[in-house]
Amino acid sequence: MSRCRNDSVDVGQEDGDHNHNAAEHASLLNHVTIAILGCILILTLIFEVAHETIIETLKEKHLHHALEIINAVNKEMTILGFISLLLFAMTRLGFTMQASDNLLGQTELEKIGIEEIKEEGGNPYAAPTPLFELFEQVHITVFLLMVTFVGAIGLMLAAAVIATSRWRRYERVDFMELQKKVENGSVSTAHLNFWFLRYKFVNPSNPLFAHPNAGFSFGEYLSERLTALVVQLVEVSPSTWIVIMALALLVRPVLEFGPRDTVKFFLGLAGVLAFCTALVYLYVSRLLSKLWPGSAAVANHIQNVTKPGYHGGPGEVPIEAFDPVVKNNAFCALIQGTKAINCQENLFLLGARGPKVMQTVIQLLIFVHVVTIACLAKMMLSGHSQHVIVEPMGYWTGYVPLVIVTVSLSVFPLITAMFSIFTSVGYFADNEALRRSTERIQRRKLARYHQILVFLQHKANIFFARQRNNIQDEIGRAKRVYESLSADTKRGYQDIFQAFSINGKEPRISLSNVFLMMKAFELDKRVPDCRRKINEWMAILDTDKKGELVFPQFVTLVQYLIQDDAPEMKNRALEEQRLNDLFNAIDADGDGFVTMEELLDQLQGIRPPVWTNEATELMADIAGGRYGELVRPQQLFAWVHATEEQARTLLPQGHEPHH
Repeated sequence: MSRCRNDSVDVGQEDGDHNHNAAEHASLLNHVTIAILGCILILTLIFEVAHETIIETLKEKHLHHALEIINAVNKEMTILGFISLLLFAMTRLGFTMQASDNLLGQTELEKIGIEEIKEEGGNPYAAPTPLFELFEQVHITVFLLMVTFVGAIGLMLAAAVIATSRWRRYERVDFMELQKKVENGSVSTAHLNFWFLRYKFVNPSNPLFAHPNAGFSFGEYLSERLTALVVQLVEVSPSTWIVIMALALLVRPVLEFGPRDTVKFFLGLAGVLAFCTALVYLYVSRLLSKLWPGSAAVANHIQNVTKPGYHGGPGEVPIEAFDPVVKNNAFCALIQGTKAINCQENLFLLGARGPKVMQTVIQLLIFVHVVTIACLAKMMLSGHSQHVIVEPMGYWTGYVPLVIVTVSLSVFPLITAMFSIFTSVGYFADNEALRRSTERIQRRKLARYHQILVFLQHKANIFFARQRNNIQDEIGRAKRVYESLSADTKRGYQDIFQAFSINGKEPRISLSNVFLMMKAFELDKRVPDCRRKINEWMAILDTDKKGELVFPQFVTLVQYLIQDDAPEMKNRALEEQRLNDLFNAIDADGDGFVTMEELLDQLQGIRPPVWTNEATELMADIAGGRYGELVRPQQLFAWVHATEEQARTLLPQGHEPHH
């Protein structure tokens, strides 16, 4: 009986240990589940922050047209994500198991595995069948393809942003500065190429070419065209997908290769892709070389054009030696029939269809590079491939083709930029892109001028308030405006003052509480340079120098901060008088004219700062388009009225740039 008791004790102890282990396993599983969810949330947060950071950076750099690339990437990512989710769902729902049973049948080992999964209460449809493993491999490959695709598009986007910044930098260099760079030998070939193409774009030899309007920016136009091309390369068209599927069918024999043949195939594929990339690069470079005479001829013209007695030109452009309109070549005539095409289209083998076909070739090559990198990465990460290929033959078998394909892919941003330039000038000039880029430049210029105007108006108000004890007149005028408001609006002023004021015999609001009010109502997002304006008005309104304002002074401060949103604060005659006072203050020598140096001195503190080139353009616009002319008071007033009128109709409310 004691033996039976001992046996029962042992069984109970084993059951207790089993229950304890099961509880520990369940607790560990819960912790792992929470950790996985946490990782997913962290990765999602990182992706969202990166996405928003990229968008904000592009907006800050005035690269709004580059946002189309981000939208295109999101679209393609959604497609790849849906494919990945579809593969996962088909696997977990048992479709792969049913297909595997119907096509391949079940082995004894698979039957045993399915029975064990059923006994443990698991999902028998997720049993490891050959098609299950295949779908899992495809699922991982699609994920790697998505990561590689994002990396490639990130490379293209970064290159497009760099090219855009470089073109804008070239645009800001005036001719005299460029001439000095040529004389010093510090100018780049890319800068000379940009200057010449811009020169021919503005002064075309063919009168039927597109002519830019006033306010045209060649750099902005090229940026518009480059962005459009990158978007088209990112968005894979249905016809391109059909070609990709046809190419995928050609790699069917590769699936039967052994380890050594697989390595040979990837090395050969990497070599072919590198050769194709070099061929496309040389071809596009040759096309672009037909549009300009070379750096030596352009540099010689820039260096000598201002010298007395010089009557030469920038050089002979190779494409101008051809007839403007020619018949397509024999190959094109065989496919399309005889047609008349321009000489720029004739540089392509396929004539008028050449640019579109070339764009498709570039897109296919980029996509094949992405797929190859994803497959090589999958091979390097796969345990089976490491055991069969990498370990016996060496890691070089994966790294060498991976490096070759990656380097080859990194050349495509340069190819894309050159191809974009070639298809944007001459006969290929896009009037619609030219119009959009010009409108964008005009809006940006107007926003900047409106920012400068608001800055000068604030200076005028401060200048007036500091003169001859005018601050009391300002407080009186603000009080009259306040009395004319509705009862609800006046109560709103009172409620805000009471919420942030310091109670006492006479309630007052301190400077620190004014800043709290600014943050609470987000005035710093609506009012340009709000903090500095508060400090300057506080120094004038605080006549007792206690760092506090009573209610009438507070009303004056608020009305001046929100005067752009409060039409009742606008007084045209008074503003012109104050601008006249400001004009007199700027005119340091009192000769009745404002020079560029005097204007720049008055604009100290504006953010971003006004540079000399921008000030020259501003002075010319104020003077009615005449460069080098000094500004008179009436010219300044006319410019103020025109800028305000255009800002009301063209600028979005609440989006003026901050100082």
